Amino acid sequence: MHELSIAQSILDTVRTNLRDKKTVIVKKIHISLGVLSGVEKESLQFNFDLIPKDKLFKNVKLLIKENVLEVYCPKCKQKTKIKNSFVLKCAHCGNLTSDIVKGRELTVDKIEI
Repeated sequence: MHELSIAQSILDTVRTNLRDKKTVIVKKIHISLGVLSGVEKESLQFNFDLIPKDKLFKNVKLLIKENVLEVYCPKCKQKTKIKNSFVLKCAHCGNLTSDIVKGRELTVDKIEI
């Protein structure tokens, strides 16, 4: 149920970044959510919609892009996307790796006002 506090943090982050702007209304918030972020997309969306919004966020939409897991292989020096997050194996050479490049993030990418 930590998605409720994450949803509130997203609004707080946007508010902080827009504090110098006058009379704006946020229409859309675009975020990236990694598969290993520990946040469930549907739960985050549900909790975001539950939060009471002031006039800055009156009709705001949260758009969530899910990022796949990507690792770096030190053996063949390649980045590869992983379909099964339980086995971190390079798709090029089969080497096991724990060097995660993408997949743990939760970032605000864009704000439409």
